[in-house]
Amino acid sequence: MESLVLSKKNKNIKRDAFIASVILLVSAGPYFFWWLLSSPVFTLLKLLFVFICYKHSSIQKSDKGLIALFSFGAFWSVLIALIHGDANLFGLISQLSYVFFFYIFFTERQFAEKVFSYFLAIYVFIILFSVASWALASIGVLSPVRSMSFMQSGEKRTYDIYPFLVKEVGYDIRFYGPFDEPGSIGTISGLLLCITRFSFKKWQTWVLLISGVISLSLFFFVLVTIGLIWYILFVKRNLVVAGLICALLAVFYIKTSDDPILYTYMWSRLEWNDDSSSFNGDKRMTEEGDMYLRQIRGTSEYFLGVNNVEKFWQLAEGSSSYKVVIATQGLIFFILYVLYFLLFAWRKKTSFLAFALFCLVFLSNIYQRPAIYNILIMFLCSELAQIELAIPNRTVKRKLQHN
Repeated sequence: MESLVLSKKNKNIKRDAFIASVILLVSAGPYFFWWLLSSPVFTLLKLLFVFICYKHSSIQKSDKGLIALFSFGAFWSVLIALIHGDANLFGLISQLSYVFFFYIFFTERQFAEKVFSYFLAIYVFIILFSVASWALASIGVLSPVRSMSFMQSGEKRTYDIYPFLVKEVGYDIRFYGPFDEPGSIGTISGLLLCITRFSFKKWQTWVLLISGVISLSLFFFVLVTIGLIWYILFVKRNLVVAGLICALLAVFYIKTSDDPILYTYMWSRLEWNDDSSSFNGDKRMTEEGDMYLRQIRGTSEYFLGVNNVEKFWQLAEGSSSYKVVIATQGLIFFILYVLYFLLFAWRKKTSFLAFALFCLVFLSNIYQRPAIYNILIMFLCSELAQIELAIPNRTVKRKLQHN
């Protein structure tokens, strides 16, 4: 009888984990779910995901401070929306639901790991077929099935649709996967590589790596390069391999610096621009949007968010930067949001190295792609904050203690 109850419980856990992983995929925004993203159904799916996390939650007394901080930040976001009057009733209800998103961070480890493994399997499966479609389309063997339009950061874009793949009309080189821009591939694949600790013995790792490379995502290259060297140097403590990777990167740069494609999409973006006092690739915000933000600096709008969000988006159309969050939500909210993640990572850290890696990845991600309250990014950040980065000799010592 007990075994039957256990079996039923395991089936329920697997069912819930699979449903949660599919909702995470929807949140990633592949083209076959674009129709859902702007509908009330998507809000209901997010609430279902949070409810599943609640069912499998594990909250300690020491977690209550973090929960209070997260909830306060969510309430603050709703308050800002009310002050500016830029949300309808359904929008406010949707924002109010963010208060309960803290359950995403406090699910039982075994359940969270199962959700992650299901999502990883689904994502890699889709990307594998997407890479195949991209290769066939690139040599002219595969033709688009149809065309679709999609609003991205306030800008309407048109895409050719292939099996598990989209290609923006007029941009034929970079790999978009099933998403609206290559940066989505770079962000998700890069985060997954960090969470799985660059496990090159697994074929799934190579799919993630190849997808990120052919996306020509600057974020992916910078994140994976720094993350991999960090992992090998400080966790594996292998100075020779770390040095070899640096040498290979130097040779790769020398051999490809004159290549027109790689120069346009990668090397030129790493060049310093004296006029803007930034790297050429650091163009996540339009000049007009940047100027508007500088003009309101120090005012109540800077701390509480701009009064006219519609006007801001007209100036910052297509922008994707942490500055967008400051403009629309205010600096106070932005600080609360970042503070929560850093405190959560510090509270859940398995080692200082793991915390340092989290800070590197999280701050890099929010700098270029601040997907506030995106359940996939929140879930992946939660997983990243709790990964085990044990130094080899300590791992051996820990095993001996357990034995």
